[in-house]
Amino acid sequence: MSEPAYMVRERPHMPALDGLRGIAVLLVIVDHMCASMQLEFGIYNKFMSAAYYGWTGVDLFFVLSGFLITGILYDAKPGPNYFKNFYIRRALRIFPLYYLVLTAFVLLFPLLQQLNLASRENPGWLFVYLTNFVMAFKGDHSFGVLEHFWSLAVEEHFYFVWPAIVFFFRRRTVMAVAATALVIALVCRIAAQGFPATNFAAVYVATPMRMDALAAGALIALAARGPGGINALVKPAFAIGSAALLAFGTLVMVRHTKSSLDPGISTVGYSLVWMIYGSVLVLALKWRPLNSVMNTGLLRWFGKYSYGMYVWHPIVFIILLHSETARALRGPATPLAIAINVAVALALMLAVTLASWHLWEKQFLKLKARFPERAPPMPDCRPEDAPSAPLISPISNASAEGAGSVK
Repeated sequence: MSEPAYMVRERPHMPALDGLRGIAVLLVIVDHMCASMQLEFGIYNKFMSAAYYGWTGVDLFFVLSGFLITGILYDAKPGPNYFKNFYIRRALRIFPLYYLVLTAFVLLFPLLQQLNLASRENPGWLFVYLTNFVMAFKGDHSFGVLEHFWSLAVEEHFYFVWPAIVFFFRRRTVMAVAATALVIALVCRIAAQGFPATNFAAVYVATPMRMDALAAGALIALAARGPGGINALVKPAFAIGSAALLAFGTLVMVRHTKSSLDPGISTVGYSLVWMIYGSVLVLALKWRPLNSVMNTGLLRWFGKYSYGMYVWHPIVFIILLHSETARALRGPATPLAIAINVAVALALMLAVTLASWHLWEKQFLKLKARFPERAPPMPDCRPEDAPSAPLISPISNASAEGAGSVK
């Protein structure tokens, strides 16, 4: 008997996407660690200069989320409980850690104030995912050790709006909406440069100005479900990715900066970044050399824990490296003392991440089995020279779980 077109079953695993997420979180962590070392210890070298491209890791998270979430939604829309299952599964993945950290933040607020690490804005904005809009109006450094939650707010806004669009419109119409979002975001960023009083952090954190990376991932997911499947995207990915990489490199040389807040980079540059990472996503699935790299165990390990790492690493870095108490305990900043401090910060970040996953997050993830995804048979998404094997979906069960880890 043939398999029904839509049925409750596990999504086949695509580990390359876990590896790609590992790349994203490593970019962000290295960027923040290098910034900490320069700010706190005055250390700067050529490696650290290159590491400052790590701010693009957030854009890679956004592209991945747009791709994974749109695929999940589109595949599930013929089945029952479309909205219920999606939102409950997202809540079970995102909320436990998010609100655990926020609760601790509120309970420890007096102590954080003493350490000069507390929010200067009402922490209530964090609870309703409006962090990025407050930062857009008030500037950065508004939420202390939880400043990085702005990107989680952007993703949550996407989850709030996008499921209805995918559900009520046909594939080509949704693709047109996504393409329109690409243009609107760029226009908004360019328009913002025309106002001298613009808070330039707004260009980096406001949802209307950052929605294009999510829309790019969504567009790829929908195109992969059209005629020719994802195979039809491989040649365009090579062409667009190469051209965008060349253009971005030229822009950096012309602007003499890698700063994400530079007017040139924060307008056209952001668009070039999602073009690069959208192309990388396609090639990670279909081009054997890149697919092999993304399938390495270490990258997949970082990808598995990327959400926790993203949430915890700035908190640990700021407390251990930048608080007045840490400075007093550290004493003179000798090379050995710096190396020990950095090693302790990284080790503690990993320890806290693993503890929160195994003792807290994983317990909630077990409940997701009660709200299964409905997945259709998908076109072959193996690298073109891969040996014969069961068909593999471009969306894996494990990869989808961490789609909101931007983080």
